[in-house]
Amino acid sequence: MYRFDIINALIKKYGYQHYLEIGVEAGETFTKVQCAVKHGVDPFSVNATFRISSDEFFARANGDIEYALRLG
Repeated sequence: MYRFDIINALIKKYGYQHYLEIGVEAGETFTKVQCAVKHGVDPFSVNATFRISSDEFFARANGDIEYALRLG
């Protein structure tokens, strides 16, 4: 089982519609995640939706899209 398998299972189980990946790099996970809206943030990755730093991304965020964050 791969990381994208776990992410896809959680998206399906909880009905998530938005996925955010910080640090896309080569896109091994990002390209395989199946979600209605996917955003990737990485200043150096050609696979990223936003080719800017994560600090810049969050500074620009205006709250139009919410991402689920669950810790623990």
